[in-house]
Amino acid sequence: MANLVYRRQFTIEWGHCDPTGIVFNSRFFEFFDWSSWLMFEAALGVRPADLGKAFGIFGIPLVDARARFLKPAKFNDVADIASEVSEFRRTSFEVRHVISIGGEPAVEGSETRVWAAQDPNDRVKLRTVPIPAALPGTHWETVEATGSGGVSASVAYSHELWGDAFEVLVDKIPVGTTCQLWVVHPDGTRTQVASWTTAKDEGNVWYSGSMAASAQPISKFQITADHKVLLTAVPT
Repeated sequence: MANLVYRRQFTIEWGHCDPTGIVFNSRFFEFFDWSSWLMFEAALGVRPADLGKAFGIFGIPLVDARARFLKPAKFNDVADIASEVSEFRRTSFEVRHVISIGGEPAVEGSETRVWAAQDPNDRVKLRTVPIPAALPGTHWETVEATGSGGVSASVAYSHELWGDAFEVLVDKIPVGTTCQLWVVHPDGTRTQVASWTTAKDEGNVWYSGSMAASAQPISKFQITADHKVLLTAVPT
């Protein structure tokens, strides 16, 4: 799915425009949302309303959106939109959109979305959950470990062209503790790839990190707090 570029064409309607006949900027985010859901339907063969049944999730809610407006779109213009997943992480992903008018880019945008399910402890809330490894375009490995005092962690990692992506889920660490995820290399040196402060929903939240492609190979992972190693996880 990471290699799929979903394309569609549509006509700018009067309802998309302000009184001068130019598309109101917020409408472009509606176009992005529309294409993201259609792209997933095309890639997975599952209608948006059926994602919950197929994957046990609530949906793929939007948590951030950005856009660059390059030229105006006007009433009755024929627009082409190209959408693709530019990056998969453990529980979130980036979608890139380009809207063109007359063959020239008019708007460039991006979205951050999460793979979300209902929180079993509070049905009103949502929580992020890992994107299934079987989903096209995702290639994650996971290692789990337990340390002293019952501290536990799951570290997910994916080798990308630009480097390595990481997601870490921890539990039994006191709320308010600032933690770090380190990659330990074969020569014993370390690279810090993530940092976070534990919150009340610990055990349900995945934290993201990354490491450049030029870094050394991964030998093991360490989670630290207050300059102490809480646990070590070794990939198999």
